[in-house]
This record gives sequence, C-alpha cells and structure tokens, in this order.
Amino acid sequence: MDRKSLLFHVKASFDTPIVHITEESKMQTVATILKKTFTNFWDELFFLTIFNVFTIFTLVIGLMIFLSGIYFVPPYIIIPIALICELLLPPAIFGLFGAVHEVGLCNAISVNTYFQYAKKFLKESYIWAGINVATIVILIVNIRFYLNVEAGWGIIIAFFFVGFTMTWIILQIFALTLYPKLESPSFLLAIRNAMIIVSTRPVPTLSVMGILAMIFILGNMQFLFFFFIVLFVLNLLAFMALLVNITTVEVLAESQSEESQKP
Repeated sequence: MDRKSLLFHVKASFDTPIVHITEESKMQTVATILKKTFTNFWDELFFLTIFNVFTIFTLVIGLMIFLSGIYFVPPYIIIPIALICELLLPPAIFGLFGAVHEVGLCNAISVNTYFQYAKKFLKESYIWAGINVATIVILIVNIRFYLNVEAGWGIIIAFFFVGFTMTWIILQIFALTLYPKLESPSFLLAIRNAMIIVSTRPVPTLSVMGILAMIFILGNMQFLFFFFIVLFVLNLLAFMALLVNITTVEVLAESQSEESQKP
C-alpha cells in the first residue's frame, strides 16, 4: 500500500469539493480553513452549541459531583452517578466529532445526528478512551519519575516524554476526525492516517494546532479566564473540533486532487 497516500481505507464516496493547493499557498490554505470553519460554525451554531454543552456536561458535572458531593452524600450513591456521567463522555466526544464531520460536508444536522454517531461508534469510543487513559497515565508516571532523577540525563528523558505526549495528543485529535471517514473504523487505522496527515501536511496541521494552543494560552490569562470558561462550556469545544475537521477535509481533498492528476 502506498505510504504517501492519505486516502487508503477512506470512503471512496468522500464527496468534499476538490481544493487545488500549491506549495506556495500553504498559508493561504490555513486562511481558507479558518474561513470555512467560521462560516460552517455560524450556519450550525444552534445545534453545535447544544452538542458542546452536553459533551462538557458529561465531563465537568461528573467530576463536580464526585469531588463536591462525596463529602455530603454516601459514596454508594454519588460514585455511580459520577461514573455514569464519565462513561457517557467517550460516546459524547464521538457524537460531537461525527456532527462536525457532517457540518464539514455541508450537510444539515439535527439532534439525532449527534446521538446517531455516538451510538454508531460506541464500541470504538470506549476502545479509544481506554487506550488513551492508559497511555496518558504511563506518560505522566514516566515524566514525573525522570524529573525526580538527579542525574542530568533525567531531564532529557523527561522532555522526550513531554514531546511524545504532545505528539500523541495531536494525533488523537486528528484521529477523531477520521473515524467517520473510514470504511472500517479502528483505532490503529485512524492513528495511521493521522500520522500521515500530520507528517505530509505539517504546515496546515501544525498551524491549526498552534491556533488551538494559543486559544488555551489566552484563555488562561486572568482577565480572559472567565470569558474563556463561558465560551468553552457553550461552544468552544465544538468550534475546535470543527476547525480540526475542516483541516482534515482540506488535506484529504488536496491529496485526492494530487492522486487524480497522477498518470
């Protein structure tokens, strides 16, 4: 199988319009991605806000119930409620990315779109969550261990694991956008495609990751923190998911164009 092809195992019916992007216009591609993201987000603002709030609800409410309620309510009552909220999070994330997939294809969405994708990728969502929880725990343990090593090489290995963690997070974000586009969705196939997308199209992909990082950095500034939290609860997560999805769509369209022009 051709290593350079970004479209292996991706649905042949991928019908996003072809976008011809030259090497000299890579930054223009980023501008196009941002423009399409804002346009599509505005068109489906209502439903994306609902999906965003529900996804954040499953994460934040579960943690708040556990952390605050455990002191006032018997554990046998509060822990199951918190666990139910957290168990809803993986399919909720896949439902959100499935919805933005439809938005990226310029299809109309409804409440059913969110829950249909959550149900469709139920098994895949828990596999994805399990692998990621285990991986992140292992990485954090290694980072903390090597930071406490007194020898000079300890900090070097610790920074290696930090770099690997950041790379892993980037790949996971792009992998989430690929699940709805795969004929036979699987964790390994999504990661493989994500690695090819990031490695062969570093300018648009890493530029978008830089934009997401900047959003979080600005959001942690004291005078913007409250505004950031409000946006994050309402629709910022959906916007970021759509931004990455549009990036994937543009990269796949470019690759499809290049493949079609080969003799």
